[in-house]
Amino acid sequence: MRKAGTRVRVAVQLIKTDDGKQIWSQETGTPSGQGVASDNIYYLPLKETTRSKEPAICLIDVEKGQVNAQTKSRKKEVPGNLLFFDGAVISQTPTEVVAYPQLKVKMEEGWGPREIFANGAINGGGAILKLNTSTGSIQIKRK
Repeated sequence: MRKAGTRVRVAVQLIKTDDGKQIWSQETGTPSGQGVASDNIYYLPLKETTRSKEPAICLIDVEKGQVNAQTKSRKKEVPGNLLFFDGAVISQTPTEVVAYPQLKVKMEEGWGPREIFANGAINGGGAILKLNTSTGSIQIKRK
């Protein structure tokens, strides 16, 4: 983060590991979690973007050092740590896990219902866990 007067600017930078010199810097907004990379795109969750001040996921081309897109949350939900799983982008915050369709995968395989399986304890006995999906319903089955 850099302070310019009273405005705080947040930027993503690519730094050379051998000499520590900056290759590029791109202003994004305030991060809200750990991002994830696929091919040459880094998906950065944002609490608010630089321009709209709304929650979004910022798609950064790491080779070119440019923001390709910023996908805003329709419900103004702040995304958390991101990961890819079975054609979806999963966002995990301290109280919520949300699955969004990964547009690239959806364009390749088509739209429609499908099943996703996961194993493990849900929520570990903590606060209530919310599960949402933008593509359908979620069913939790006990084995």
